[in-house]
Amino acid sequence: MFPNAKFAGLFFGLHIQGVLENHLKITRQRQDFLNKLADQLIRENDLVALEDLKILNMVRNHHLSKSILDAGWNYLVKRLTDKAAEAGRVVIQVNPANTSKSCSACGHLFEGLKLSHRWVTCPKCSLSLDRDHNAAINILNRGLSALACNRDGQSLWAPSTLKSEVFAQEAVGF
Repeated sequence: MFPNAKFAGLFFGLHIQGVLENHLKITRQRQDFLNKLADQLIRENDLVALEDLKILNMVRNHHLSKSILDAGWNYLVKRLTDKAAEAGRVVIQVNPANTSKSCSACGHLFEGLKLSHRWVTCPKCSLSLDRDHNAAINILNRGLSALACNRDGQSLWAPSTLKSEVFAQEAVGF
């Protein structure tokens, strides 16, 4: 294809440079998205509760490792924590054990639940909802209970009022 090795090396070098530029562009796009997402979450919420995921343990699964690392979870947690500190908001990481395997209404543990089961129905209280929604409620409840009381046993969370509407998510006493 090329008359000599000099041109072949030049072509290969330009190809590698193009690949590196594409990777850099994708990295910057991902970081821009995660920065905007973190900004939106902090602007709209006084408390952000997250699962304290052990990313290094999760990437040991070679089937999921590329997807997990590409998602930039650690970067998002860092950005959320930094932005929350700047805005006076709270980010809390909760233990992820059984967040998707327990009922968000009564706490019943679902037996034999597989990842393929996307809808859960509690046999104890008859709550029926999407598995991810159930897990999100559990994560929020764990985050709220972790911040429920200060050292004096007084509640840190009090309802705020706005035009006679009550929103029970704002923090007081910080």
